[in-house]
Amino acid sequence: MKTLIVFLSCALLIPLQYSCGGGDSDAPSIGYLDITDATALLLAASSSTDARLSSPWSQSGQDSRRLFKVTEDGYLLEVEYRDDKGKTITDPESPIALFPVGSTHLIVLFNHGSYLVRFSDGAAFLFEDDNGRAIFVSEPSGIFRNSPWVQMGASNDAFFISERQLNDDLNQVPSVAHLSLTTDTNPTVEYVSGETEPISSFGVDGSNYVLATGWRDDDPFRYIYKPSGGFEILPAGDFWRGLEGEMYLWDRSSSAIQRVDHADGEEISYVDYLTELVGDLWFSIENSYRLEFSNRLLVVDSENDRVFEIVNPSNEWREIVHPLSNVGFASSSTQFYYLVGDNQDVDPTLVRMTPETDESTILLTPGLYDVIKMIVSEADVVTFQARRLSDSAYVVGEVTADGTVSILDEDTFNSELTELVQIR
Repeated sequence: MKTLIVFLSCALLIPLQYSCGGGDSDAPSIGYLDITDATALLLAASSSTDARLSSPWSQSGQDSRRLFKVTEDGYLLEVEYRDDKGKTITDPESPIALFPVGSTHLIVLFNHGSYLVRFSDGAAFLFEDDNGRAIFVSEPSGIFRNSPWVQMGASNDAFFISERQLNDDLNQVPSVAHLSLTTDTNPTVEYVSGETEPISSFGVDGSNYVLATGWRDDDPFRYIYKPSGGFEILPAGDFWRGLEGEMYLWDRSSSAIQRVDHADGEEISYVDYLTELVGDLWFSIENSYRLEFSNRLLVVDSENDRVFEIVNPSNEWREIVHPLSNVGFASSSTQFYYLVGDNQDVDPTLVRMTPETDESTILLTPGLYDVIKMIVSEADVVTFQARRLSDSAYVVGEVTADGTVSILDEDTFNSELTELVQIR
């Protein structure tokens, strides 16, 4: 399974600003994005001023964002847009944000609406809710820092939080939305949660059971929404998805991490998974990264610079010793995981870790680059943006699986990228 990891700018707010008018209804309809030869996509502001805007949905920032691609042969090119007749759009509307949808699609947000884009051929399809209203992805809280805003349930089912327009057209409520990829040429969205249930956080298992939390009239609520309809009350605790698509629940005041089980039809139960020394296991989900391998699940706690293995063949969690004095962020492929941070001499670097042996390999010479964003392909090619410390230039580079470092661009960008997305 391809791992798609996105590092977003730090303040993507719930998009109330653009969901109620202000969009360009005369914007040309997009039918195609030229991304068939792309391995990664980069969304960039045209100036450092735009990059420092407090919200990427600010109109002045939207007008100046440009979408680039890294091609399979290592070139950095601006993405071309075409209409549904194949004609090039010479003055396209600036995209707002990018959201991977599993390993096959991408949601591209514009001010007037959202497009579902296929990786295979770049075909783009505008999608709406069942009332014909534009759909926009909103930021969930209470998830791992590298968790996608659009989460996959069963193979062709995507879920995300969206500001749901109520029938009176005056009020909105953040709701869990379900997007089916079965008919991606005519994508539509249905809502899982109710109109009186404002959702702030959610997760979905491999059978489309949705765990969600929120606040209503200053009181918290926690539900499990069933794929056939209806819901049950969810016990207190953080939750995350396991290696087989199952969900786990962790109440820090309890003595166990529990698996949410519905193997016998729809009757939901909670089965103890880890019980030994769980009280010594501590991390904040919102300040941590979730890294998944075939038989291991790791959590990188960037707040306290610790790495935990909470799922492994022995079913005993452990803390991993790593070579960094502090950890900024993390990413992974199916074979390795990667840590960005400072070494013991407080020089910034990039380290590759082997999960089975805890062996570490330095990929970037310490003190040469300060990595800002990073994505990793399944071929273990690391694409990164960094500030070169010798001259403060913003560069885009790659590190291949054999450790070869190459700089793809050092002239195009003069500020931090808004987004960096792996698509192949």
